[in-house]
Amino acid sequence: DDEERKLQSIGIGDGGNELGMGKVLERIQGSSIPNADTIACTVATDYLLVASVSNWGGYALSAAALLVHALLKASNISPEVLSAALKGSESSLRDISQLELPSNVSEVLESGYPTSEEETLKLQRMIDAGARDGITRDQALMVDGMSLQASLDVLNDIGRLARE
Repeated sequence: DDEERKLQSIGIGDGGNELGMGKVLERIQGSSIPNADTIACTVATDYLLVASVSNWGGYALSAAALLVHALLKASNISPEVLSAALKGSESSLRDISQLELPSNVSEVLESGYPTSEEETLKLQRMIDAGARDGITRDQALMVDGMSLQASLDVLNDIGRLARE
């Protein structure tokens, strides 16, 4: 069935102008976001992850995806059973609730979760190419008006929580 094979999309946003925020367009337009009617993205996604800072939502989604990958790789649970569980199948939920994360979860996270050094280098490259902070408009190591260190602290906290 074509509907079952449809690619699913995920949007991650924080201020209304990010791809996917069209899923909550009316809420954005009726909000106190400055220039909401002008900046609001009209494109919706199937799933929307709203975060204080969209980068942080991306970090959380990345960690979650890596944990699911580790779980699937270490167990006999098929992606189909996991998909059924995510759709609310009680028997599938029971199957996956019994699983424990493998001992190598740190290795899995290290293979795909961004490091502070990678995030710093990425931001520096964007600044070198002319990017500006979305809040202050400064060409500085900042993320949404906050110091880069504040964002790196969140990155590291999410990584630590995923490893626990």
